[in-house]
Amino acid sequence: MSRAEPRGIAAPDPRRITTRREFGRELTLARRRSGLTVRQVATRVGLPTSTLGGYFAGSHLPALQPADLLVTLLAALGIDRAEDVRRWGEAYWRVREGATDAADFDDSKNSARLLVSTRPPVDRLAVEPRVRGRDTLVRALDDRVAAAAGCEQSTAVHVLQGLGGCGKSMVALTVAEHAQAAGIPVFWISGDSTETLAAGMHALTVQLGAAGYLSEGGSPPDTLWRCLDDLLDRWLLVLDNVDDPQRVLALPGARIGDGTGWLRPVEGGRGTVIVTTRDGDQAIWGDPLPPWLRLHRVGGLSAADGARVLAELAGDDDAAGGAELSDRLGGLPLALMLVGRYLAETRRIPSRLGASALPRTYGEYRDTLRHSGYRTLVPEHGRGDERLVIGRSWRLSLDLLARRGVPQAGALLGTLACFGTEPIPYGELLLAETLSGTTLFEGITARGIWQALRALDDLGLITLHAPAESGERCSESLELHPLVRDMARHDAASSEPAVAYLETGTALLHAALRNAHPKSPEAWHKWRSLLSHATAPLELLTVLPTATAAVRAALELGGDAAQYLRASGLRDRAEATFSAVLRLSADRLADTDPLRLDIEHNFARLRYDQGRYAEAEQLYRTVLARRRARLGHRHPDTLVTQHYLARTLRRLREFEQARTLLEETFRIRLELLGARHPDTLTSRQGIADLLRAEGEVAQAETIYAEVLADRTEVLGPDHPATLSTRQYRAELLHARGHLVEAEAELRLLRAANQRVRGADHPRTLAVGSTLAEVLVDLGRPADAAEVAVVVAGATRRLFGAAHPATLAARRRLARIESEITGVATDSGDSSAPPAHR
Repeated sequence: MSRAEPRGIAAPDPRRITTRREFGRELTLARRRSGLTVRQVATRVGLPTSTLGGYFAGSHLPALQPADLLVTLLAALGIDRAEDVRRWGEAYWRVREGATDAADFDDSKNSARLLVSTRPPVDRLAVEPRVRGRDTLVRALDDRVAAAAGCEQSTAVHVLQGLGGCGKSMVALTVAEHAQAAGIPVFWISGDSTETLAAGMHALTVQLGAAGYLSEGGSPPDTLWRCLDDLLDRWLLVLDNVDDPQRVLALPGARIGDGTGWLRPVEGGRGTVIVTTRDGDQAIWGDPLPPWLRLHRVGGLSAADGARVLAELAGDDDAAGGAELSDRLGGLPLALMLVGRYLAETRRIPSRLGASALPRTYGEYRDTLRHSGYRTLVPEHGRGDERLVIGRSWRLSLDLLARRGVPQAGALLGTLACFGTEPIPYGELLLAETLSGTTLFEGITARGIWQALRALDDLGLITLHAPAESGERCSESLELHPLVRDMARHDAASSEPAVAYLETGTALLHAALRNAHPKSPEAWHKWRSLLSHATAPLELLTVLPTATAAVRAALELGGDAAQYLRASGLRDRAEATFSAVLRLSADRLADTDPLRLDIEHNFARLRYDQGRYAEAEQLYRTVLARRRARLGHRHPDTLVTQHYLARTLRRLREFEQARTLLEETFRIRLELLGARHPDTLTSRQGIADLLRAEGEVAQAETIYAEVLADRTEVLGPDHPATLSTRQYRAELLHARGHLVEAEAELRLLRAANQRVRGADHPRTLAVGSTLAEVLVDLGRPADAAEVAVVVAGATRRLFGAAHPATLAARRRLARIESEITGVATDSGDSSAPPAHR
């Protein structure tokens, strides 16, 4: 650099740039060292202040035209040595080749979020049987939590391990209730999946006030534990149902005992962590265990404590009989609860209805188990599959329901068990008009469905939840205990009934998602509630190797679920789902099957969204070749893949190949469909996009104008495709400096989007963002601030306070307000991608 370097400001280094945000960060360092403001740089370069602000914020890269723009910008910042300019040029193309399309915002930025809470569900203690037989463990944990501030040397992380249904969570909940009563903050996170735990930990980080660090790309576990360790008083963190601890708690390639993942030693001794899990493999937790972690094995209750649980529920004071039955049930609290409720119910049935054949006492229930031919419940030396205990218990409960005139309760439980592990929105799924047309539930009515649900709930096999008092999109939901689900699903997945259960489940899911397009933001609330259920039928395919109609339906659901995850920005989860669907499709569908090709085409779109353009190109080429072989060169699906391949080649800067494919696609569509068919117009717009990428802005604008005129007449002025073309054209008007015309068009376009798509739709917000920038460039910051305030508020409602889009909207508003006050703000330090480009 030619001018003297100021002290205290780090030197920019383009060699460490890999992302657009990093490009903006290094460029900001160069501006700071130059001593220039953004406005001064804009004056020297001859560009609008808002455009330069985007460069420094990392929102977008310098344009390709004029060709010397980057060199001019660097010279204005005092960077003129040939070697320095070369390195900046290399960084520029490194980032540009890995960037995402602005037009793809709807598919990549509008990330759906899992709904989680950190509040401990202590209200559950009021409706469950009293926790018994755990006094010593509860007291020890209470003491640790209460005295944590003075226990720097004591173990702070306690893992409660045991069979599902043994009461681990109830122990943790009891300790949590005691801590809350003592005024100690308690944070409760579900760990039943990697995604759920990460979402909960993210919510906790936001709750502790560190959301900004996450938006800057820091390590989420590091950020959270820094917040926890900085707390000045005692606290309790519970990680519940972490049944796959290695995958959920540890970093990839690391061990839990390394203390680098979500579970770590507590610094300062002020906090306590309790983990509940089924997995007690010490090789996973540490062999030997790390000094900061203690493993507690939670077994069955003693006979005496089990008898007390039975007496509380069944009302039988036969302590000896209760103790013996408790032994037969393995002392499992869940099994004891089910049996106690079962016996309470049979005692209420009048004997004249035939109830005399049902077990009504501890001894009769024990005899039923003994003479049923069922294998030994608790094998010698405590070994064997204790889940058989609960399995026999729920089967007896289903027998009772059949005797009470609810014969379809068993089939309903099996159907529910074939859905996912998340709460099941039965108000959306269990529609009588769909169920009544299936083999398992032929002719069933809404009243019959409700009767079966209530019966299952009464015996504790499921838990019904009423809708939340707030939220217009809430639905009635239910939950199955994991053990009940395991056993019911085991029966449903046996080879004989699996087809019927798969047909029923897929029929219900297809009906619930009939009008919920996975790429439509308006449908994402439904996909969020049904996602785990839409992918759950894939598990049944392991016993169904042939491609029946139900198998195809399950694969189609899985593919749509993966599409939703891709469109909503959850790319890692989308990749995992795509991989599972593609693996199952490969075993059951021919390589030219249209369904398989559709899934593979969408997987290629994911690779494109991930910036893995070379892989996307190869995938598109494979799908294109197979679609040409199966469907022909001129089939609409073939042309769709050809169009997307051309778009990928454009990103790879293979402009000639892209042009060849775009022009061929346009020619065929023109011949088959006519000049004004929507697909033909899409091809024309693709050509305009290519010209825009090549810097031929004037030609691109001409085509955009022609496409806009045709789309307006063919599709209507308010069709989403028409509005999108208007948006691209307005952006070009802004870029070319036609500010007055751009403002007029953007105001009309904003009103149209609000009317058609809604005030909070991403496209509406994108138009508002551009309008605010135009108003700034017109020298009207007060008007710009009025628009930016609306955009920032809507973005917060749509994405949440910590989302990068929200933070970008807030920074934009702050920058505009600084234009009004004259107090400069620096948007480069905490830059994030623009909210709606």
